[in-house]
Amino acid sequence: MEGKRGEEMGGSRRTEYRMREILNESSVQEIRADLRDCNMDFEIANQRLLAQDDGLAVNCEDTLQEVERKHIKGKEPIEKMQDIGTSDVSGHGSRTTGNLNVGHADPVQISSHGMARTRGGGVEGASPSSFRQRLTTSTRRRRVEGDDGRHVTDTSIPESVTHIPEQPGTFDSSSPSAPEQPSTSVTERSLGDDITEPFLGGPEDLSILKSFKNHVAVSIWAGEERGVLKCNSHGQRIPDWPLANQHRIRDAVARSRLTPLIECTYRFVNPTVVSAFSERWQPETNTFHLPFGEMTVTLDDVATILKIPVAGSPVSVPHLSGNEARDLLCRLLGVSAVEAARQIAETRGPYVKLDWLRRTFMNIPDSAQDEEMYNASRAYLLFLLGCTLFVDKSGTMISVSYLALLEDLSVSGTYAWGAACLAYLYRQLGIASRRDVKGICGYLTLLEAWIYEHFPLTRSKHNLAYTDELPRAHRWLPVREYDSLQSLREQLDDLTTDQVIWTPHERHRAQHPLHEIAFFSGCLKCGSVIEPYHPERVLRQFGHVQNIPPPPLSPVEVKRGTTTTTYKVIYDFINDSWTRWDFHLLPAHRRGERALVPWEYSEDYLTWYQRITHRVIQNPANRSGFDRGDQDRVTMADVLIRAALSPLSHVISGGSTQEVDAWRRVCLQIIGI
Repeated sequence: MEGKRGEEMGGSRRTEYRMREILNESSVQEIRADLRDCNMDFEIANQRLLAQDDGLAVNCEDTLQEVERKHIKGKEPIEKMQDIGTSDVSGHGSRTTGNLNVGHADPVQISSHGMARTRGGGVEGASPSSFRQRLTTSTRRRRVEGDDGRHVTDTSIPESVTHIPEQPGTFDSSSPSAPEQPSTSVTERSLGDDITEPFLGGPEDLSILKSFKNHVAVSIWAGEERGVLKCNSHGQRIPDWPLANQHRIRDAVARSRLTPLIECTYRFVNPTVVSAFSERWQPETNTFHLPFGEMTVTLDDVATILKIPVAGSPVSVPHLSGNEARDLLCRLLGVSAVEAARQIAETRGPYVKLDWLRRTFMNIPDSAQDEEMYNASRAYLLFLLGCTLFVDKSGTMISVSYLALLEDLSVSGTYAWGAACLAYLYRQLGIASRRDVKGICGYLTLLEAWIYEHFPLTRSKHNLAYTDELPRAHRWLPVREYDSLQSLREQLDDLTTDQVIWTPHERHRAQHPLHEIAFFSGCLKCGSVIEPYHPERVLRQFGHVQNIPPPPLSPVEVKRGTTTTTYKVIYDFINDSWTRWDFHLLPAHRRGERALVPWEYSEDYLTWYQRITHRVIQNPANRSGFDRGDQDRVTMADVLIRAALSPLSHVISGGSTQEVDAWRRVCLQIIGI
């Protein structure tokens, strides 16, 4: 018995020596890796001590967590922490109440003020047992709802969950002044592989971009290029179903208020431009993070670029089983049960192929019976939605769920199609920001036109046939001219505030009025996809001074991970908040003052912004060395043009008239560019 006890004491000393070695490591990540490697040895030794002699029980769990906390905080000298470890390991500490599982006990979160907080809201030191808890298999399982509304069980809980500093109110979805909500709504249901740790070149304040470690920008900074994204776009399919001889269908589309999509959708997109901006998208804020602040696609941009409704009923669609989808196809499209079942079988789910819709209904004449024309109209609208607003990564299909919105064609124009499109695009940009994702979908015409409107350095060719009455997407002609992704990325890294057109629609409000719903503060909905909308983060796009915004809305459940399949995010959506949007607008006092210059911000904004984000994507050690002389030459050309056309300079910067575009083209030819 004495020999065994001596053996256990020797194991305890080895534990002490190992902990001393760990403490001498400089990297917190290496500490956690070593702790995981030693986890089993600690657990076995701990259980033996408990079984043989309670007096020799060692609270290894408390010791390790204490060491890790103090090492991160950096408030105590190393020698003092070693003394703590020595006293506990030598048998004078409290007894372990469960198996050692570093990071899985009830977590201790470090607040932004440096005080450790337990989940119950108490302060560290009140009672060690308040955060000791043995995890079971059932507590490690998490139910996560996917984008399609289905639930999956994820059991891949990582062995170490790192907790990051938290801003007061981060988990508060109402307002900064509301009482602090318990962090369990997100922390308990979230998976730890999303939690960001400090790293060189990353954000200093980790309270906002909590999943940044899985962001593609981190890989690019480390020299791991993802390359240009595959852009799923179906704009080239729309001309394949002309409506020249189907006037009744065209009338149905007009009643749905979706007619602009037929003409303004780009037949192809520029994947370099889309990829460069996708690298800057942060899903926690639903904004692009640029060197000087945040920008995003707003409801005002959607209404102006596409001219489709952004206010109205939320786009809520049911989640259908295969049989339910078959019945809906039979009832609303008039196809046979056999044909509907064949489509469901071919697509392996509640979907139909876009080509099947076109082949089946494109030749129905205007002289057909009313019921047949209603069916054909629903088929075309479903086809149009699948080619534009709700493009998915299949490249060929559209969910039958959207057909439920078209049952009564007389109310198809009452839906907030633009808000649903924006929610869907936000989600797809969030997925595309993950480091292992290679493609992007959604309505990329909206994204690309928004980029051209605000960033002259990316601009495509002007459409000389454009007039101000048309959707602003018509202003640009898509071209297949692809720049180097790395050079465009570096140009965005070097971008300054005066190189951005902050309010490109301001001088065209007679044709494109600003809808007050653009200041709605809450969540947007597209079926099971719910995404927050934060106009207070991009006040400069509305002509106001940008100040430090409140923390973004927190999801109920979140696991963003690194791939499309692991990206699961759930936000609360209160239907009444959207239908009564005028009661949920950003108050006037939070919109800031009118800006004297378009890029104006408060004195403390930029200092705050630099701490919470990653402003530069390309690591300076891996620059491409693109020729900045060419960039300077184009800039000088623009200066000369503006000097020659000074009376029209304000139009050139965001202009639309044919004469100015013609003058600019002539000047470029004269200069030799």
